[in-house]
Amino acid sequence: GKPVNNFFYEELIFSEPTEEFFDALTRGSHGPEIPLKASGNQIFSLESEAAECERLESAVSQVTEKYGEYKSRVRAAEIEIAELRRDIAALESARQ
Repeated sequence: GKPVNNFFYEELIFSEPTEEFFDALTRGSHGPEIPLKASGNQIFSLESEAAECERLESAVSQVTEKYGEYKSRVRAAEIEIAELRRDIAALESARQ
């Protein structure tokens, strides 16, 4: 299979910064830009993000489809169980 990559990063959350601090945080640059394509040591890109979104959408579709199939099978099995229980009840009452 494919190797699994783990990425760790630190995130700081300022729940209620002072107005001055908020201005300092949001002034000027909005942080590093994500490149369009991956290159060199930069493995994250908008292109790879789009590809990952497509893989996730495909996986969600497959899971949804399988869920529908299994749900139908469960309904059919429940109907069959109900019929078998009626048959058993009818046989038991006929025996008495």
